[in-house]
Amino acid sequence: MRHRRHLAVAAGVHVHRHDDYDAKFSAECWAHGTVTLDDGRVLSSEPCEARGNPTNPLSDTEIGTRYRQLTEQVLGKQWIRFSIS
Repeated sequence: MRHRRHLAVAAGVHVHRHDDYDAKFSAECWAHGTVTLDDGRVLSSEPCEARGNPTNPLSDTEIGTRYRQLTEQVLGKQWIRFSIS
């Protein structure tokens, strides 16, 4: 059931290119987002540069968190603790 809900959400996602952002790529990676909820409310973000690059770096804490999120299911918690100590 959960998988079907993910597919339904994904079907409602539309990605559009933005000429201003394309002109800055690959030196910079910019984006903004707009979400329209089922009740009609619209949530929007301001344009921002992607995190984790030289001009907008992640903190050491954020890097550690991201590493754990991306590797824990494959390597296991014990290996993660060992690998970052």
